[in-house]
Amino acid sequence: MDRPSLELRLTALGASVADRLTIDQTAWLSEFVGAGEYGVALEMIADWLSEAGASVLPAERAEAETLSTAMGNHDRVMGP
Repeated sequence: MDRPSLELRLTALGASVADRLTIDQTAWLSEFVGAGEYGVALEMIADWLSEAGASVLPAERAEAETLSTAMGNHDRVMGP
């Protein structure tokens, strides 16, 4: 997956889960994506949602799985 596609899809995923993130987390997410730290951005989304015990829609989970597989951080994002 190319960088523009990763950025677009991570931004869309971030918008989808934004109602379950704090304002600070949303700002950090934008910073990570803007800096090209796509793997960190996806890992942080997973961490923040997990720590909050937030629900994740099946489509969001599927997108996170697709992105993490493409970026090579599947185990870190999706868990063992």
